[in-house]
Amino acid sequence: MLVPPLQGQAGLVTEFKFDRQRDVGSVNRTNRVGAVFKDLYRLSTYDPTAPWIRLFVYVTEGEMARHFRSPRLGFQCFFDGPLDTTLDDLFALSSVASIQTHLTGLKSSARVRQVFSREQDGLFLRLYQVSQP
Repeated sequence: MLVPPLQGQAGLVTEFKFDRQRDVGSVNRTNRVGAVFKDLYRLSTYDPTAPWIRLFVYVTEGEMARHFRSPRLGFQCFFDGPLDTTLDDLFALSSVASIQTHLTGLKSSARVRQVFSREQDGLFLRLYQVSQP
């Protein structure tokens, strides 16, 4: 969703991702984690010349919630908060090689902060704000 800046007010750019549970053997969870972080990166680079409020809305079911919470993956703070860090520091949290492959070349000192978290009716809703340094 895009609401352009108007009369001195910041614009709003919002990315929505609904990561639905898949059948076993379909899209790899690691690829889906990589896609989430690529979306955050893309949001961080959107039109740096204008004032924007950048929001990322992430909704998922239990499969990806469990995956993000896995100590092996290293992204518990991303999913369960509190989170207020740079994208570069967030990307460095995981030592899983396949995750790092997805993040190759993505460098950003933009900040990402979890601003809302709720679990309801089997869904996990997370809202992140991405801001320029």
